[in-house]
Amino acid sequence: RAAASLPPQTYSANTLQRTGDLTLDEHGAVSGTLRFTMVGQQALRWRQTALKNDPDEVNKLFDEWIKPLVPEGIEAHIDRFLALDDPDAPLVATVKVSGGLGVATARRVILPAFFFETRGEHPFVDQTTRIESVDMQFGEVITDQVTYHLPSGFAVESVPQDAKIPWTGYAVLVEKAKADSNKVTVARLFSRAFTLLKPDQYQDLRAFYQKVATADQQQLVLTTPPAGKGH
Repeated sequence: RAAASLPPQTYSANTLQRTGDLTLDEHGAVSGTLRFTMVGQQALRWRQTALKNDPDEVNKLFDEWIKPLVPEGIEAHIDRFLALDDPDAPLVATVKVSGGLGVATARRVILPAFFFETRGEHPFVDQTTRIESVDMQFGEVITDQVTYHLPSGFAVESVPQDAKIPWTGYAVLVEKAKADSNKVTVARLFSRAFTLLKPDQYQDLRAFYQKVATADQQQLVLTTPPAGKGH
């Protein structure tokens, strides 16, 4: 008897929402909380990990997983999981972070605009050709929103430009930033609908990821108050 074949899972069933609420000091250091909300494959992965390991080991493995997702110089450690044993609910992990993020000069602090992409290794950018199919295992939607609370007297000189980079029928990147008097919020949506691509589609794939890599390198530039003010 032929084996039953399940329909492929829709990409929107796999979501990862990453939010950050970070307070910046005048030297470019940050502290605050990140929140990871997972539905689908990533949630399943961590629930299976929790079945096979004790809580301390799960926390250790989660810290290792998030390490390349935060910028160099940032310490990030799991605070707690919510709904780890409830497969019907989104899995939530709260993470405490602190460390140096920005580069401070005499009058400016320069930050990477997209917190979760500062060490992101964009696949395919450096690989010019490919003779094998590309298997991404599952489609997914990753949504980021990070709010930077600014020190007293700081002003926003520039924020990343809003961007929309579509690869019609396959993927899309959307980036937006909003500056208020004492905070900046940067948002990023990356939606990838494909799982398997043939080699003859590789150049389109690479061109898309090259555009994504360029957009993700944008910076957030702040100006510091004149000496004696804002402290």
